[in-house]
Amino acid sequence: MASFLIRTLKNLNALKITVQHMGACPKEIDCDGCPTIGNISFKITTDPFVLSKPGKDTAKYLEAGARTVVWLQTQRKDLETGVRQALKLFPRRGRLIVEGNSFLSIRRVDFALMIATPGTLELKPSARKILDRINLFVINKTPNHTKADIDAAREKLLYLRPDCPVIVFDPYHPEPEATVTLLKPIVSALGGLEGLEVVRKTLVPISKS
Repeated sequence: MASFLIRTLKNLNALKITVQHMGACPKEIDCDGCPTIGNISFKITTDPFVLSKPGKDTAKYLEAGARTVVWLQTQRKDLETGVRQALKLFPRRGRLIVEGNSFLSIRRVDFALMIATPGTLELKPSARKILDRINLFVINKTPNHTKADIDAAREKLLYLRPDCPVIVFDPYHPEPEATVTLLKPIVSALGGLEGLEVVRKTLVPISKS
């Protein structure tokens, strides 16, 4: 989803935040949150060679056209300090997209999305803590998901936040109407971006049908 927004809205900067978990990997795989920074408080990566390694989220951001990409790996207790230092690396003017629930626990943002995948809706404690700051739930749809899967996901999200809108979106095969529904509130919250033209152009065939 982050890559889709970067590609569509254009001229965005991107910050990836990974909070190091303690003990065994909760996903039972090697992940970006596994203890790779040892006892270091936090680590900030800007090296294009590292950021562009295939398979990494940061590589996807660069490929999508992000202007500046930064990866912050941090101990939870050093999150505030790590974020403060990472933000210094971005242009003073410009829009920033951040991936990581932890950012919302210490910063206010213009617009916050929570992405949900049908079938995996058990929220981490860190996600539950920032539910009240979410502006829009997005259910990531793929060809493998049935209508029952999507309906169950929608029901669970509305149970968590009855007042928060929920949309279904396939970032790899976006439908025009879903794209408009996703982008309009984001663009409005940001006070206008080049992406506003994308919304307007997408609205044209819908308004004629």
